[in-house]
Amino acid sequence: MIHYQTYNDLGDFILREDGIIQIIPNAGKVTDKMAQRVIHIVHSLMDGNPRGLLVDNRKLSSIEKSARKVFAAEMNNQYTVAVAMLIKSPLNKIIVNFFIRLNNLSKPTKIFNSEMEALNWLKNYL
Repeated sequence: MIHYQTYNDLGDFILREDGIIQIIPNAGKVTDKMAQRVIHIVHSLMDGNPRGLLVDNRKLSSIEKSARKVFAAEMNNQYTVAVAMLIKSPLNKIIVNFFIRLNNLSKPTKIFNSEMEALNWLKNYL
């Protein structure tokens, strides 16, 4: 169930009742400025509480290198407990795996095709 939801030009941001923040970005390319705005929204939804992140990458076409750095730093913050990433294709999986390995993420991070499996995995960390 949804506890709080906001939608803007970046996409849909949902704080679920189970404490998971679900991020559904709009289709297209993510820039550095967009990434910083996403992080600002996520911080406001975290409200100083540990949260799991469910990031739906299925509609994205690309993420700029500078934006990837912003996201990597966020995934290592003190309130992020785990990150599940939804993907749509084998190529998407290769790109996301490369991102995970390149950035040495300190939080559990896993790729999924199924939203239900991703949510069940995240709930183990809350």
